[in-house]
Amino acid sequence: MNSIKSTRTGRRTGGMISTPGKQSGFSLIELMIASVIGLVLLSGVVTIFSSNSASSKMSTGMTRLQDSGRVALDLLSYSIRMTGYQGCRDGAKDDIEVLASVKPTIDFPTNALWGSEVSTGDTWSPAVHTDLSAKISTKVKANTDVLYVQHGSGRSQILASDMATAGADVVLPANPDQLSTGDLIIITDCNTTNIFRATEVTDNTTNTTIKHAASGNSVGSGNLSKAFSGTGNANAVAVRVMRFESRAFFVGDSGRDMPNGDAVWSLFELDTSTSPIGDPTEIIEGVEDFQVLYGIQPDENVPSDIRYVAASGVTDSSQIVSVQLGLLLSTADYSASEKDTQTYNIAGWTVGPDTTTDAQHPGDKRIRAAFNTTVQLRNRLL
Repeated sequence: MNSIKSTRTGRRTGGMISTPGKQSGFSLIELMIASVIGLVLLSGVVTIFSSNSASSKMSTGMTRLQDSGRVALDLLSYSIRMTGYQGCRDGAKDDIEVLASVKPTIDFPTNALWGSEVSTGDTWSPAVHTDLSAKISTKVKANTDVLYVQHGSGRSQILASDMATAGADVVLPANPDQLSTGDLIIITDCNTTNIFRATEVTDNTTNTTIKHAASGNSVGSGNLSKAFSGTGNANAVAVRVMRFESRAFFVGDSGRDMPNGDAVWSLFELDTSTSPIGDPTEIIEGVEDFQVLYGIQPDENVPSDIRYVAASGVTDSSQIVSVQLGLLLSTADYSASEKDTQTYNIAGWTVGPDTTTDAQHPGDKRIRAAFNTTVQLRNRLL
């Protein structure tokens, strides 16, 4: 019988049989070296990520500051440039007739721009304006300014038809100014200007009708000073109708706090043309300081003779021909990598981290930026 020999699958090497697929692993030293290299690489990645994150946070913070600063300056500059605007009427003519029973001022446009320095909530120089005392006298941040501006809106409409009598409705072809019941309205024909309270505004598909009854106006039965007309005369100057805008700007507490408990300050606006006057509206977050200087031209025959003074140095507001604005803004979070040690200059006022400056900022890790501009009152330029 043939014997059957069993065979073994395998590969003989040097007299030994090796089994396919069997490998030797990493030694402990190799594992430790690989771990160290991995940790070094991970540390580098974390460092780069952290650096990029901090850089991105600062960049975002600066972008927001620049945007907020530009918006704040644009809003303030527009109102200042419009100071005293009342259409085509020459300010040298007879006084404007203010017919509204409740009005924010009785000396428009002479004192259409007014300001005060507030050292504490109840210490103003000049003294707090009566329009502002009930609403913001204790809300203004100490050592900042308040600016009060009055003017026509600039979005005027001509009459759709002549007024037959002084008591007739004021009819406009459209209402782009979004005039509504309760608004103060300017109507002017370049010679005569009235400011009255709209007791009813009705919009329809063809026109807008504005009533001026005695319930909101103090003269007689609510009549205007005359029947405004001229729509049918090609040589007549068109009668203009627009909203009367009266606003105060100031820095106040937003009601929100930073993690360390510091207040977040904001720029507020108070509309004083309404009856009754409402509450202030927050318009720009992160405004820490607001300073104003007024360019006075004592002699109208010497346009180059302009000197800048604080609000307390203004003795005749009709002499104000320009305004210097200064704002200090900060981010609403800690965007900087280090504490702020800079000193900022806004309208001649210094704000720094210590008591050697006019005012102090907290010196925290918020990013700050100063914004300054000079604005001409175009309705007072010679």
